[in-house]
Amino acid sequence: MKYNMAIVGGGIGGLAAALACSRQGAFSGQGGLRLLEQAPAFGEVGAGVQLGPNVTRVLHGWGLQQELSQVAVFPERLEVRSAMSARLLGTLPLGTQALARYGAPYATIARQDLHGLLREAVVRTGAVDIALNTQVASTARHAEQVRLITQEGQELEAGCVVGADGVWSALRRQLMGDGAPRVTGHLTFRAMVLQSSLPPAIRSQVVTAWMGPQFHAVQYPVRGGE
Repeated sequence: MKYNMAIVGGGIGGLAAALACSRQGAFSGQGGLRLLEQAPAFGEVGAGVQLGPNVTRVLHGWGLQQELSQVAVFPERLEVRSAMSARLLGTLPLGTQALARYGAPYATIARQDLHGLLREAVVRTGAVDIALNTQVASTARHAEQVRLITQEGQELEAGCVVGADGVWSALRRQLMGDGAPRVTGHLTFRAMVLQSSLPPAIRSQVVTAWMGPQFHAVQYPVRGGE
């Protein structure tokens, strides 16, 4: 099977790339754009993500302003506090000031919600051939095409291939020969909790960065503030 473009990876990056390319119209129709995802079903791991105005402006340009407003939060400010004393160290205005200054809002959103609105937008285009449960085993240059071979032995060719298969990218290791990601010793823990399950005093609708010795913690609202 031959395609104009193949995107390996159906996470936030892969879906965003597929949506951006399909909106250009250059990859529509038969033999257009194919997205390959190794998981048997779409999903997104992790907790939340902060989106600056440079990102929300792109999402608005893709016609996703209403969808974004239904699931994201637009905090009025960012607070920096001492993790040892809770003392307020500084603030950064967001909310209406970010909108006025940059022409687009600052948003916080659950990764699953961002992934979901991108996935639905890609499906609505009708221009992307999506293949789930498909893992790419190897790539090779073939004439003016790139040949992909899946773990199941399926072969397909594309005029160009975008590797969006994450930090453990098999495509990057094959093309760059740089091995697996280097472990730095830093650890990150992520979680989401219901605001209603917290004591009222620590419920918050703003972004807070707690700074402490050899660590920091960041909290912000997602899912409409829930």
